Amino acid sequence: MNPAKVTAQLPRPQTSEAPMFRQIVDALRQQIVDRALPEHAPLPSKRVVAEQFNVSRMTSRRALEVLELEGLAYSEQRRGRFVSPPRLTYDISRMISFSADALATGIELEQVIRDDAGKPFCTGFQMWRGELTEFSARAFVNQNA
Repeated sequence: MNPAKVTAQLPRPQTSEAPMFRQIVDALRQQIVDRALPEHAPLPSKRVVAEQFNVSRMTSRRALEVLELEGLAYSEQRRGRFVSPPRLTYDISRMISFSADALATGIELEQVIRDDAGKPFCTGFQMWRGELTEFSARAFVNQNA
């Protein structure tokens, strides 16, 4: 997706008491939450954000950094910033199983087993062969929604 096309969809923030960088963060966050900016889509550059919202590059950089700090974006060196995939959050105070909670939020879990073939005990991982070591989450989109 072309970043220039993405920024054309971004609304100008409403005039409010909030600092301008916060208004930009709110506008970009809303686009991400509404999935107008899908996961792994490129975010606009500092220059493009600065031009669109008529702010300094420092202000636009701060807004993009806040999105990273909130976990909504990630950056790749020399490539730019991109929308992060949705993360599963789990409230341990509720009595619902992890897998049921994942399914309820639209995330499919899969079991990943690391096994160093040929060694009965994986000394690097301090585990026995076949021991469950991690979950990897794979999100899927319901086309009927």
